[in-house]
Amino acid sequence: MHSSYSGKNIVSKAVKRLCTYSFEVLELNKFSIFADVENIGSNKVAIKIGFKLVGIKL
Repeated sequence: MHSSYSGKNIVSKAVKRLCTYSFEVLELNKFSIFADVENIGSNKVAIKIGFKLVGIKL
């Protein structure tokens, strides 16, 4: 995403909507996010919408 759009909650809202759709429409019971531990932005998004870190794959 271009830097002029960062900090506007666009990605957080999109991921949250994707989760809602996945659980309510597709009836999934689990949703996982895989992000590089060094990708601070992606990790912030995951934490912001309620995801918890369960492990790190080396």
